[in-house]
Amino acid sequence: MHDTHSGDWFYSRNGERLGPATFDELRQMAANGRLNPRLDLAWKNGMNEWIPTGEIKGLFERVAPAKDTEPLAPPAASFRSDPFGHGETSMGRAADWPGTGRGAYFFILFIFPLLLGVGYFFAKDFVAAIVGPIQVQYVPYVLTLLVGLLILAASVSRFTNLGMSRAWILGYLVPLLGIWLGYRAFACPPGYAQMKKMDGIGFLLALIYWFLTIASILVPLGLMSGMFGSFITQEQKAEFFKMMEIPMEEVQKPAPAGARKP
Repeated sequence: MHDTHSGDWFYSRNGERLGPATFDELRQMAANGRLNPRLDLAWKNGMNEWIPTGEIKGLFERVAPAKDTEPLAPPAASFRSDPFGHGETSMGRAADWPGTGRGAYFFILFIFPLLLGVGYFFAKDFVAAIVGPIQVQYVPYVLTLLVGLLILAASVSRFTNLGMSRAWILGYLVPLLGIWLGYRAFACPPGYAQMKKMDGIGFLLALIYWFLTIASILVPLGLMSGMFGSFITQEQKAEFFKMMEIPMEEVQKPAPAGARKP
């Protein structure tokens, strides 16, 4: 249960991200039935992910409404994000979304393994002097395992940054679904699952991703086709096509006597 009442809160209602709002304003909305404890989510700076508003301690406790006073919560429209990008926005900035951002994800996925591999190549003798000439042969396997675990953790955290559930990491086990998830993790900006807005860098990265994906499918198919064709001689090809042809004399052969004409 979360009981942090200070600071600005962002919240969702009917799938729309709104805010910021104080805890007292959220509690007033909860008392007025304007928040669903199971379906509406809330988040504030310092939290790892969005949580159902029903898990926030004290938010849905009954509060006696004050008489002859104006409600604490201003109209919901005052929390809506500015469509022109002026003033406060509801989780519109990349820094507002928790999890691994696009830049950090690229570094962990591509740059860090490269730097680690190059570093080990030049420090192999130094490592062998420390762990011994026999144990050093296992060092690459250990480093590969550590890099794999780091990439897995970054991928899970990347889905959080996109506004998706961490359980989507299991989708990589499904081939076609894994391609779609890879596109989101590779190209989409923070909060894309909620805002459905692609930035300029995202469009460029999307083109690169789909080009590499299609090339990775077509190139192996082309190589396999070429290798298959190289195993068949011209005589075998000619014999194959000859077997597929129907001699004209078989078509023009007269019907046997006594056969009924159609």
